[in-house]
Amino acid sequence: MSIFKRTVSSLFYKVDQVIGEIENHDALVQVAIREQQQKLATAKVECQRIRKQSAALKTQIAELKEKAVRWEQRAVNEAAENEERALACMQQLDRVTSEVTRLTEMATQYDTAIAKMSDEIKRGETSLQDLKQKHQFMRARQVTSDALGRFGNVGETQQENIDTAFDRWEVKISQGEFATSVDAFDTEADDLERTYVEDEKKEALKAQLSALVAERNEKES
Repeated sequence: MSIFKRTVSSLFYKVDQVIGEIENHDALVQVAIREQQQKLATAKVECQRIRKQSAALKTQIAELKEKAVRWEQRAVNEAAENEERALACMQQLDRVTSEVTRLTEMATQYDTAIAKMSDEIKRGETSLQDLKQKHQFMRARQVTSDALGRFGNVGETQQENIDTAFDRWEVKISQGEFATSVDAFDTEADDLERTYVEDEKKEALKAQLSALVAERNEKES
């Protein structure tokens, strides 16, 4: 393939590519909107799952705190009469207290994660809303631009064709009007012609009648 052919082919490819990109703007934005919606839906589900886990964890912490109160009371009750059992109750209290501390730290981490995810979801929803509004705005501008391009900005060649069509239309109407006036004139001329012909015939008949009467009078004389 020659350099010229390769250059032309490359140029056409680039033009097609640019046109394709322009035509795909709307589709690309729609894909971005769907992806954003899917991400937000996934984030909301995950955030809800963590909320449930956090709620269950806090319920467990509350139950352990109640146990800690009971083990503490048992230890106090057994201290005077049975030291060994009192110490056993203290061991259970220590175990429960340690578990409460561990789960409380975990619950704090859950709350931090939930707050962060909630903020991200809010920002994502705001971003999605802005994206949708901008998409609608751009589509409206595109529709307006297309309408103006088709009807408002008439090309030079198309304008010439329209002007020619109007000229031909006017000529056709003028021809019809002229034909009508000519027909009317011809009709009027024919009527006048018939009047003259009839008068001339009548005068000729009168002349013939006078000649006939004169001729008869001469014969009778």
